[in-house]
Amino acid sequence: MVSRSTKISRVKRGVAERALKVEEEKLLDYELALVISPEVAEEKFDATLNNLGQLITSLGGAVSEVTQ
Repeated sequence: MVSRSTKISRVKRGVAERALKVEEEKLLDYELALVISPEVAEEKFDATLNNLGQLITSLGGAVSEVTQ
């Protein structure tokens, strides 16, 4: 026999799992193209990419690929 509180916990967990699945399905992939002058020094180039990556992750995004 399962108690009423256990049944409620299972229902809440199921609702939460479905809500997370819906949120994951809402996530969209975006592509960003950034043009940096070829006259920029290598150190500044790397710092710019690093700063942009930090900005994206601080806003909840993720950098999945960087192509140069």
